[in-house]
Amino acid sequence: QTLVARRTVANALPARQRRWIPLRAVPRAVVFDMDGTLTRAEIDFAQMRARTGILTGDLFATMESWPDEKTVKKAMEVILEMESCARSQTRIQPHLEELLEFLEASDVRLALVTRNTRKGTDSFFQLIHPKWKDKFQVVLTREFRFVKPDARLLHHVARRLNVQEHDMLMVGDSREDVECGNAAGAMTCLLEGGGNEILPSRGSAARSQEEEDEEICASFGFCDEDVEAYEAGLEEGGGEADPMLRARNLAHLKEQLQNGALEGAAAKPPDGVAFIARMRAAGHLRAAASSYPSIAKAAGGFCGDGGDYADSVLHLGCAQGALTMMIACQGMRTLGVDVRPQAVEATRARGLLSIHLPTWEDRNTLESAKVQLGGHANVVVAYGNAASGFPWDSSSALTELGRTLSPDGRICARFGVNGLDVDQTQRALKEACYHIKAWHVESDTGMLEFIAAKA
Repeated sequence: QTLVARRTVANALPARQRRWIPLRAVPRAVVFDMDGTLTRAEIDFAQMRARTGILTGDLFATMESWPDEKTVKKAMEVILEMESCARSQTRIQPHLEELLEFLEASDVRLALVTRNTRKGTDSFFQLIHPKWKDKFQVVLTREFRFVKPDARLLHHVARRLNVQEHDMLMVGDSREDVECGNAAGAMTCLLEGGGNEILPSRGSAARSQEEEDEEICASFGFCDEDVEAYEAGLEEGGGEADPMLRARNLAHLKEQLQNGALEGAAAKPPDGVAFIARMRAAGHLRAAASSYPSIAKAAGGFCGDGGDYADSVLHLGCAQGALTMMIACQGMRTLGVDVRPQAVEATRARGLLSIHLPTWEDRNTLESAKVQLGGHANVVVAYGNAASGFPWDSSSALTELGRTLSPDGRICARFGVNGLDVDQTQRALKEACYHIKAWHVESDTGMLEFIAAKA
């Protein structure tokens, strides 16, 4: 009765505030990462980074942004070589089959999604009891068209397993695992100690959110006056890696599930990702049919041939790069821009293209944006606090921004009004030769959302 009452209360909330609440103590489905989660990572990632030249950031996001196909192919050859060497040394994580037995007894459906290859998953299944290969109803590698952290991957898994995303638990040891789960609306668990997580580790000692924020700021080299900007960036949502659960190992994960750690827990996509999804659904933003089409074209091993059409995107106010990553991983060539140097550096540290604007109206920098994108942008995405600082009520600033857009380019924007003269913003857009296709001000939240196309 308590659980039914909790769902009734949740459904009574306004749609914007509603957070799905599981009716089961355990999820209906668990989606596992493989390397570092189900297996012990035997790949020397430091050596891999040194050999590929990708010292920081996500490997695949960085390679996707490279314009030179030969460089991409050479890096992929290094990755394939090191993965091949590691397969012979692969070991399963302690307590794995114990956890799988518990999940099977709890009628939980299983899936495996990995950025490794089919050869890698074949090696994994040779290490465990043969029965488990058939128990994993979905097994997807980077040869599949969607790859983490692209949320479309977990949407596909949910359909295959016939469950809702909020009833799935994504378990992995990396930021990409958590971001993918968050963006899809799944519950998430970060498995610590796998070697891939870059989030601050709470360990056994209780730590305040303030302490963790300070540690993250320090890791990016932020000074005290930058903390406010960092906190504003966190408000962007957009898939920031905030796991619902943390587990020291698989035995600890089993213990948490047995103790009902997910009971009453919420699974909710970040607002920034929901905005991007709505823009895609309305046809204002066009993603590629695969996550990494440029790598597929240059080096193979991924789905897609690079011929898929996708928009190129100028992400205005990239903040910490979380939403920039969620756009880029859908096969759209994406460039983050921001007037805050620390935001640009944080975005670059994730392996994403990003440039610093000294001022919002800096023509030279905006011209260089076209060079990095390989031409005009099709879409300017402006979301959240980081984008609200743009002078939207200035026709000259909007004209300069329009120089980066293709003839059929458009602005997709959603941000807080925060004292902005909304009527003047409409006039400025028209004076700068934009056609306003959609315009809505939410009186309850103070949010302005609009679509403006070049006239």
